[in-house]
Amino acid sequence: MESRIIRWGIVIVRIFCAFISFYITISCINSLNYAAGSTKEINWIYEYLIFKSVASSAIAVASLVFAARWMQSFYKEDVKRSEEVERFNADMIRASWAIETILEVQEEYGKDVPEILIKGMITGLFEDKQKANEVNDASLALQALLAFTGSASFGPNGPTIEIGKKEAKALSKAKLPTDEEK
Repeated sequence: MESRIIRWGIVIVRIFCAFISFYITISCINSLNYAAGSTKEINWIYEYLIFKSVASSAIAVASLVFAARWMQSFYKEDVKRSEEVERFNADMIRASWAIETILEVQEEYGKDVPEILIKGMITGLFEDKQKANEVNDASLALQALLAFTGSASFGPNGPTIEIGKKEAKALSKAKLPTDEEK
């Protein structure tokens, strides 16, 4: 709750700074109009006022863009956290159901639940989303092999891989992982 108040406070300050910059821009434009109506002023005054109005406009736009991006990043973080909480709640419900089911089977039938059924019920519980996206060694090996092949096909007779001279040379020069790297 406190962080949200701080976030909104910073956004309000940024928006206030943007309005001040817009006010400075408008006052500079009015000064230019006033100076243009009177006698010719020194050229550097015009340049200063133009620079001041352009700089304050850039600051105003940058402040608004920064405030919007900053709030968007917090929104995305909040959405991510709420999704994690929802996933955790769903995992808790599923784990509770699995325990209840196992206890009911043991109580009513006096038998143990098969291990394969238990594994099926608890697969993926409380696992990190990033861990699920990790690539295993077999798929990395297949990816490396396919990078060196001229063509590959998978059919009823098993996989067929054709390697040309160029790919064979590249494959023979490929660095093999050592025991320390594994």
